[in-house]
Amino acid sequence: MQGYTPIIILVAGLVAMYLIQTRMSARFDYECATCGHRFSLSPGLATIAPHSMGRKWVRCPECGARTWATRVPKG
Repeated sequence: MQGYTPIIILVAGLVAMYLIQTRMSARFDYECATCGHRFSLSPGLATIAPHSMGRKWVRCPECGARTWATRVPKG
């Protein structure tokens, strides 16, 4: 069982991040830095996308640019 400890910790961490991103996706959209288009991210994509200080490195569905999209409240 001891050999499985790192795998269990990794899976538990991924599940926790997915649950956090599920709540964040319900509250926030992202805005493209290139064209200003607002869009939502799936919790799975939000979990694996590189991020920094409330921004995520994603492809805009409107203009197709890869950009640091800024988190904005839904509304």
